[in-house]
Amino acid sequence: YRRIYDSASGRLRMEHDLVWEWAHGPIPAGFIVHHINHDKLDNRLENLELLDPLTHKRHHGGCEVRDGLWWKPCRKCQVMKPVTEYYVRRDGVLPWCKACQIANAVRNKRRRRARKRQWASVANQFSREVTIDSSRRAFRELEPTSA
Repeated sequence: YRRIYDSASGRLRMEHDLVWEWAHGPIPAGFIVHHINHDKLDNRLENLELLDPLTHKRHHGGCEVRDGLWWKPCRKCQVMKPVTEYYVRRDGVLPWCKACQIANAVRNKRRRRARKRQWASVANQFSREVTIDSSRRAFRELEPTSA
């Protein structure tokens, strides 16, 4: 981005913000000036638009609008799906689609169960060895000593 000195504020500011403010007035709180063609140095007024942060993030995140609905690429399966196919959390939409999230949860649960079974068999084998050792010791203690 190109920065230029703003004599009114006495500091460096983004040129595209100043161009927008010159033509339309102050940028409303909570909005961002976006370059339509994604060229950071193309600060022509016809290349600038005002967006809310979510829409701006979607533009730069590879999302598309199709028939009035946002579509987003899943970071796991790489398939474009409508944003309704994603779980929502406080700070936005998750990067994986619902199908990939569910498959991942199932895979992780199976791994946890397998680890639990593995540790249970190790613990069971260890407890049998301890039982055998202690019974041998008890048996030796019961044998009469020859003196």
